[in-house]
Amino acid sequence: MAGVREVREDQVAQWLTVVAVALFIANGAVLAVGAQAYGWAALLFAGAVLVAVSTGILERPLRRS
Repeated sequence: MAGVREVREDQVAQWLTVVAVALFIANGAVLAVGAQAYGWAALLFAGAVLVAVSTGILERPLRRS
């Protein structure tokens, strides 16, 4: 059963990363539209892309088991 737990923990970590990236993008969009702070929006978007690339989300999408 340890293998199943490891897989579930890995999936939870992947989903938490997806949520974090989505929040970065949403926050950047709000800043860009609401406050017209395009520099901050671009910085947040770049941070979201960096997190997605460094965690491998863009290379391997989430899988169902």
